[in-house]
Amino acid sequence: MTARTIKSCDEDLDQVLYDLDGHLHLLSIAEHEEKRIHSTSGPLKDFALAKARADNIRTQISYGARKLGLSHYEVRVLGVAHEVLKKRMGRRPNIEQLHNAVEIVAHTNACAAHEAEILRIEAEYAERLAKRDERSAAGAIAYLRKVA
Repeated sequence: MTARTIKSCDEDLDQVLYDLDGHLHLLSIAEHEEKRIHSTSGPLKDFALAKARADNIRTQISYGARKLGLSHYEVRVLGVAHEVLKKRMGRRPNIEQLHNAVEIVAHTNACAAHEAEILRIEAEYAERLAKRDERSAAGAIAYLRKVA
């Protein structure tokens, strides 16, 4: 890859990233507000308003996703990586920098998924042991009641 601009590689991607500038931050705020109101059983009117805000931003992201032939979540990954790089560098990143950042995100998410799978397996094992111990204790109690 060369240090070409995003626009010179894909004008549609450049336009989508430009259109999303700031929207992803607003979406994270809106989703946080939506979760906060839902978890505290806040007024239905407030929840509906927060959900409408988040849905409006999701619709804008989905429009860009359709334009690129990607899913809503794939565009979010690109947009978040672009915003982070732009903030850190003080300018828009080139295509190689964006590519590297998205590869790092993919690797990080793969590691998180692997770790979650390990935790799930450990939890299943702990559950099997606990159920075995429960059955053993119940059997021991039944025996003691019978002989007492």
